[in-house]
Amino acid sequence: MIRKDFVKRKIALIQDDLSNLTMFSAFSLDDITKDSIKQAAVERFLERIINRAIWYLLRFFAFRTCFRYTLSNVVPRRANQTTFKRC
Repeated sequence: MIRKDFVKRKIALIQDDLSNLTMFSAFSLDDITKDSIKQAAVERFLERIINRAIWYLLRFFAFRTCFRYTLSNVVPRRANQTTFKRC
């Protein structure tokens, strides 16, 4: 079951990172790419936003369809083969 408090926390963290990205709206793309510190900060904010959004979508998908993405418990045909297992 998806816990509402976790989802709300993820959404709040995404909103915080989006608001932090507005600090860089005054700069052009050239300004950001020329300054490695600014570029790294923007990349990190985007990375965090995307990772949290993916987490949310995977959790939503997993519980919505009652499938979970796990490593196979049986002997895989290939190393690190992954399968979908029924909940």
